[in-house]
Amino acid sequence: MNDIISQAEASTSGRHVFVFVAASLGLLAMGLAFAYGVFAGFVSDPATNQTYLGVILAVGFALLGVMLYLYFRMAVPHRIVLEYDEDLW
Repeated sequence: MNDIISQAEASTSGRHVFVFVAASLGLLAMGLAFAYGVFAGFVSDPATNQTYLGVILAVGFALLGVMLYLYFRMAVPHRIVLEYDEDLW
């Protein structure tokens, strides 16, 4: 049996939307910077160029995580469900 303990509707507050849009623009900037670094090169030293590209790539993936979290926070209702009296294995 399933028993819903707590339920909250999806939140579309202005703060969530603002952070989502800011993260989207940041991801766009990281993508452009990464493409520029790959095709034009940031600096003449290849080791330093790889370090900058790695940092840009890491920040881009972190922004993807933030966007994914905020998307599910804004779009999906949240529930805490308790399951009991079932063979869960």
